[in-house]
Amino acid sequence: MEVFSSIIDFINPYLSYIIAGALFLVIIQFILWLSSKFKKRTRKEEIVSPFKKSDYKKAAQKHLKLGNIVAAAQLFEEAGQLKKAAELYVKAQEFIRCGDMWLKNNFKNEALEMYIQGGDYLKAASILEEMGRLEETASMLEKASKFFEAAEMYSKVGNFQKAAELFEKTGYYDKASINYKKAGDLEKSASCLEQYYFLTKTSFPTEAQKLTAVKAARLWIEAGRSEKAEEILGKERMFGELAQLQEEFKNWAGSAQNWEKAGNLRKAAYAWEQAGNLKKAHLCLAEILLNENNHEEAAYHFELAEDWGRAGEIYEWMGEWQKAAECYLKMGNYLSAAENYFKAGEHKKAANMYELAGELNSAAKIYMEVEEFKKASELFEKCGIYYEAAIAAEKSGDDDRALDLFQMVLPENENYMKAGSLIGQIFLKKGRIDLAIEKFQKLIDSKPLDKENIDIYYNLAVAYEKAGRYRDARDIYQRILTEDFKYRGGEVQERLKNVLKLIQDSKSFELLSTDKSKRYKIIEKIGEGGMGTVYKAEDLLLKRIVALKILHKKLMDNTKAIERFYTEARSAAALNHPNIVTVFDVGQMGEDYFITMEFIEGESFISFIERKKFLSIPQFIFVATHLFKALDYAHRKGVIHRDIKPHNIMLTKDKQLKIMDFGLAIILSDYKSGETGIISGTPHYMSPEQIQGEKVDHRTDIYSAGATLYHLITGSPPFTGDNIFFQHLIEPPEPPSSRRPEIPPAIDFLILQCLEKEREKRFQSALEVLFYIKKHLITPSKG
Repeated sequence: MEVFSSIIDFINPYLSYIIAGALFLVIIQFILWLSSKFKKRTRKEEIVSPFKKSDYKKAAQKHLKLGNIVAAAQLFEEAGQLKKAAELYVKAQEFIRCGDMWLKNNFKNEALEMYIQGGDYLKAASILEEMGRLEETASMLEKASKFFEAAEMYSKVGNFQKAAELFEKTGYYDKASINYKKAGDLEKSASCLEQYYFLTKTSFPTEAQKLTAVKAARLWIEAGRSEKAEEILGKERMFGELAQLQEEFKNWAGSAQNWEKAGNLRKAAYAWEQAGNLKKAHLCLAEILLNENNHEEAAYHFELAEDWGRAGEIYEWMGEWQKAAECYLKMGNYLSAAENYFKAGEHKKAANMYELAGELNSAAKIYMEVEEFKKASELFEKCGIYYEAAIAAEKSGDDDRALDLFQMVLPENENYMKAGSLIGQIFLKKGRIDLAIEKFQKLIDSKPLDKENIDIYYNLAVAYEKAGRYRDARDIYQRILTEDFKYRGGEVQERLKNVLKLIQDSKSFELLSTDKSKRYKIIEKIGEGGMGTVYKAEDLLLKRIVALKILHKKLMDNTKAIERFYTEARSAAALNHPNIVTVFDVGQMGEDYFITMEFIEGESFISFIERKKFLSIPQFIFVATHLFKALDYAHRKGVIHRDIKPHNIMLTKDKQLKIMDFGLAIILSDYKSGETGIISGTPHYMSPEQIQGEKVDHRTDIYSAGATLYHLITGSPPFTGDNIFFQHLIEPPEPPSSRRPEIPPAIDFLILQCLEKEREKRFQSALEVLFYIKKHLITPSKG
């Protein structure tokens, strides 16, 4: 308390001063507060101002001095000093207030400038629009982000490109499309209208929506993008609308395709015609007519459209077989063509079509019906139906071919017996009575005569009769009559009567049939070789010319040789082939052993080569083919020739090839190897295994045939000079083309393959050689 009292005492003399000072500070603070409130006053706040302009100016000056620029600008504005006010507004960056001031006083340019500077583009746009400056208006609206309004303004002033871009930006694709089109940008116009369509379409588009799609497609076409038009309308399956549109733009092909999709074939036909595609136009018309059951006209139009299959089907349905067949033929449907030609009665054409279709059996049967026997035979053979092939060959008059084919009928075939009987009949026809008898006897196989084999017995009797074996013929004729007295309607009775008469007349011939020395009358000597001498002779018993070969006595000087002679001769006699000389008879005349053979009027190939030097290529193919056919036949019968050479191959006057001395070379071989140790054969053509004395098989003939063909095509054997055996064993032969350049590689290969030293490397059969000739020489590939 004392301290407080001391303080009071200290300040008491100065208290009045202190109070005065505090009061002065309060007044100063109040004044400063009023001043700050005045500076912060906004444009809308009223300023207590005097009533005279001079007073506004004074007040403005005071505010300006106080730094209240906006307040000063307002007072200058009230005082009518607009420029001074504008300067202050700009200084204070109150551009909008400045613009409002200018606009209020109708100074639009000045207001425009301030609004732009202040960023109020809407007000600027409004002024520009009032001033008619629409392009700038649009620009201001765009700056104000009023894109739709800007787009409309751009469109109004003709700036369609800009308008379109802004309409597209704001999603107004329909308006964008219109403006792009006006701007000449058809592709963008089409794109926008397409977007508009897909954004607005419903699940089931209305007609108006479809019209929008069509408009978009039209724009695409006008823009040169027809594929987009097809895409949009195709996607919406509006094919008719697309077709109509394409038609307007003369796209006839596209229009036709879409009319087809729309199912309007008549319009499609017209469009195809306009497009120049008459085939498709006729196709559409054909379908229309077919739907109208006008089959004849429909088929006619299918023909014009070259739709041969449809035309053929309709003609077949109508029973117009000929027309149907012709249509199927044109389309390459040979099987259907064949069937319809057959129905139309054109059997020969039907057969030809079956052949083209690969139905060879059917073709062959029809060829038989129309008596095209040669063709039928060829096709039956290709099918492996040898019996029917042989029948056809026989009917064509080709007995040799028929014989070959009948011999290919296997025992398990149901026609085996018939084939055998017909083989015998062909032998009879060809005068090969001994072979006919042998064949008939083999078929009968000691079976008693019955209704099953009566025909074969009859044929055997006829063969006996022709062979002069009248007693044997008599016995069979009598047995036939016992089995069936009316067999062949009295023919057998007549034959029996004739045979009985001949038996009486034949007594004068019995001496000839038992004494061989009196049976054959020698006419002239025609040759001599290592095996014996050959004569042209007459068979007095059978009244025919034969080749009579009398073997050298030195070859037949022991029992073994004689037995071998008869064995080989019988094997050779069993061979019946057009390219093999036929053996008729073997036997003994006094002390001489003989063979009678078919007499050939012609020359050996060694003589031919001496005259002509060598064969031409076609002649070579002919000779090779028939040579290996004969070898194939003989080898399948188990007979090996062993001495194939040009000397043993004959060319008849009617240009047939005949191989002589089949199986007889072994007789000479036995003599030389057994008695003297000399190797048998002709050196220029012998196989290596023959030279080495090894056991030979059918492949020795392939080697010798190769050497023979080498000689015939080049004019000389493959090996000449000294030590020919060594060359056969060791040295490879030169290709034939090295001696004669025009020889083709296929012939080189054929001959060299035959001449392989090791038999395993040669062609393994004559049939294999024939296949090679057919593939590479007769029908060579065209590469």
